[in-house]
Amino acid sequence: MKLKLERPLVFFDLETTGIDVTKDRVVEISLLKLFPDGTEKITTRLVNPGIEIPAAASKVHGIYDLMVANEPSFKDITSSFLEIFRDSDISGYNILNYDLPLIRQEFKRCGIEFPPAGTIAIDPYQLYVRKEPRDPMNPSDSRNLATAYRFYCGESLKNAHSAEADIVATKEVFLAQVEQYSDIGNTLASISKYVGMGTTRSADISGKLIYDGNNEVLFNFGKHAGKKVKDERSYAEWMLKSDFPEDTKEVLKKIFASRK
Repeated sequence: MKLKLERPLVFFDLETTGIDVTKDRVVEISLLKLFPDGTEKITTRLVNPGIEIPAAASKVHGIYDLMVANEPSFKDITSSFLEIFRDSDISGYNILNYDLPLIRQEFKRCGIEFPPAGTIAIDPYQLYVRKEPRDPMNPSDSRNLATAYRFYCGESLKNAHSAEADIVATKEVFLAQVEQYSDIGNTLASISKYVGMGTTRSADISGKLIYDGNNEVLFNFGKHAGKKVKDERSYAEWMLKSDFPEDTKEVLKKIFASRK
């Protein structure tokens, strides 16, 4: 099946100063806006992070301090980013664990809550690991974008860690997934429901936590699905020690901080 969009879908990818989603900053952002009629528009720009770019990060993405010295800060161009994201859903490879929590922090520093309520967040990485489970006997069984691109598109990814190359590859991977897996449907609503991604009543972006009718936060997965987080503290503590998105962990921390 072909992907059917009811409103635009914005794929985005970040190059940053590091991997700490709460402290590191954006140095490059690339956005590919896919419209329901199939047309698309790509926007890529460098961003001055306001802090020094570590040598290790520059070695990965090739962006150095001098290259961004005269570029605008994230705050300076927030309005232009918001215009691109306006009335759109969002996607990106592994965005739930990295890009989305990090860009949320950037917007939060500007006093803006992002993304708006009702935004669907689609992560092709989550779909990949759900449909093609890792081989537990093969520690090198990677699920990075290059591997996904080779698996779904049959080609090697060129210019990896170029934000623009990565979002184009992510779009192609996602479109291939929709065509390959007929049981997930071809709308963002059906796909997000299949993998349990973010919707209007999610307490976190990944949809691991949801609100009930009384605005209590509930687990939305696993053996405690449907139970109140506050009543299952040991499970929440396990999540805090495990590989869950920082955004999800922040929600859990706030719940128990308010109960001390």
